[in-house]
Amino acid sequence: MMRNALLAVLAALTMTACAHAPSLVQFANNAELIAQGPLPTAPLFVRLFRLQATGECDGPRCPEVSVQIAVSELGEYPRQALFATPAADDWQFVEWGEYPRQAPQKEGDVMPVVVALKATRHGVSQVRRFAITLDGVRPIE
Repeated sequence: MMRNALLAVLAALTMTACAHAPSLVQFANNAELIAQGPLPTAPLFVRLFRLQATGECDGPRCPEVSVQIAVSELGEYPRQALFATPAADDWQFVEWGEYPRQAPQKEGDVMPVVVALKATRHGVSQVRRFAITLDGVRPIE
């Protein structure tokens, strides 16, 4: 029962765009690059940074972790964006994926970059796939 409730909460918590952005100092001192890519031919360049909140561990409990997702177009004057996952006990990069093939909505639309991340909350881990664009990050069911 608790696992289902946790999974429902994780599903409901979609990526949030810089609502609780870390300070530049915290980011520069504590961020760990966990993935970048996915491929040189991809429409967007994505960097994933694992960022642990400041503080010390208290027994088995440590400060929560988020993934900061930096997205950039390629080119001379690229549009760029930054998004963050909800906080969890841990986040890990799993793999880059492919978006299900479909026609772009309108001319000039760029296909999303897909990433699989593993979130751990209260000892329960779940692999989630997300579609990343310059407009946001959304879970893929």
